Amino acid sequence: MQGFSFRDFITTDLVEFMGNLPEEIRRRSMHVVQEILRVYDARDSLLRSDPAALSRIILHSHESLRDLYEVSCPEIDWLVKRAQEIEGVLASRMTGQGFGGCTYTILRDEAVGEYRNRLEDYERIFGFHPMVYPVKIATGGRVISARRKAG
Repeated sequence: MQGFSFRDFITTDLVEFMGNLPEEIRRRSMHVVQEILRVYDARDSLLRSDPAALSRIILHSHESLRDLYEVSCPEIDWLVKRAQEIEGVLASRMTGQGFGGCTYTILRDEAVGEYRNRLEDYERIFGFHPMVYPVKIATGGRVISARRKAG
């Protein structure tokens, strides 16, 4: 199948075309194909203003990284699981270049205190001090004014 990319596959194609590949490569390929579909689903959930669907998609993405791509660890899984238990947390997932021990968590302002409490538990249990980088969501880019150049 020269000239094709993972975007050209659907899950059933993997079963047919990758049946002879080693299990590890097949699992990781399955993650990539499913992740591409999750990106489209996430876009659709944002366009529908459906935060519950987005939350499920992000959680499934983390589970796939953990189970199919096998790049998570107990510390990261703990952070994601504990964050998901907090009222006001929309989503949590591992992230970062090389999956280097980072998560992002999307939460409402009222959930910040409980989230910080969980991070204190994390430090006590695992012995690592988590770094937190708060980010506020803003409106997307937009045209403020448009002028044509003379000429």
